[in-house]
Amino acid sequence: MLILHVEDDALLARALVRHLKDHTIVHTATMQEFRGVWDGSSKAPGGSFDLIITDMEFPGGNGLQVVEHAAAAGIPCLVFSGSADAEEVASKGAKLVSKLDPAELVKLVGVIASER
Repeated sequence: MLILHVEDDALLARALVRHLKDHTIVHTATMQEFRGVWDGSSKAPGGSFDLIITDMEFPGGNGLQVVEHAAAAGIPCLVFSGSADAEEVASKGAKLVSKLDPAELVKLVGVIASER
């Protein structure tokens, strides 16, 4: 499973990769790198993604923009946020994760992988 993780916090990005490394291939990108993939100015590493995991708030953009791109491309999306509106995120076709629980994250990724 190839995952794109859009995150501006390097520590959190490394933690997520550490929790998922035995189960998936994770590429971490900044918002600028994410925009490059979607506007065609750069390539997605390794091909198309099976899942996008994004933060809700970061410099130069927001998680809802990422969710909208993911939905348009038919790619499932998880949003990490302690403050996001779950209904708003769900209305865009994504799942909200309010805390980083490694076991829950691996479980969610497994469910998404089995659905693809």
